Amino acid sequence: MLSIENLQGELTDVQLEDMVREALKDFSKINKALIIHPDYTRTDFTDRLVPIIYRELKNKHLKRIDSLNAGGTHRKMSEQEIKIKLGLIDKDDIVFHNLYNHHFDQPDDLVTVGQIDSSFVSEQTKGELNQSIPVVVNKLILDNYDLIVTLS
Repeated sequence: MLSIENLQGELTDVQLEDMVREALKDFSKINKALIIHPDYTRTDFTDRLVPIIYRELKNKHLKRIDSLNAGGTHRKMSEQEIKIKLGLIDKDDIVFHNLYNHHFDQPDDLVTVGQIDSSFVSEQTKGELNQSIPVVVNKLILDNYDLIVTLS
């Protein structure tokens, strides 16, 4: 995980490009990628970051890229909203194959990948909860992606 904190103002495009290059430096070839991004309830710079990530992945032989709106239990986003969120408006050179919405309420789209142990839950909640918690995610993460990028 790469994190840069800039308390002197906004991150510049050059800083974002450097961050992306650094984060992807160990990957020489990426054919298929998934970008998991925040939904409309988050104000962030996804629209600035995704085009930079896309260009860097194209330099690494990217053939297919999809996005997954990590909307939690919020309403799904329209295709236009996702394109705006990803900074794809007026960028005909950036082509995503699929713009997925996370369907938290459709069991066929979900998979349980593990559980959080009850002792950890109890410790973290100071005894308020004493049960294990299943970890349920969108099954797209199991879809043979060479790289999954999560923006949060």
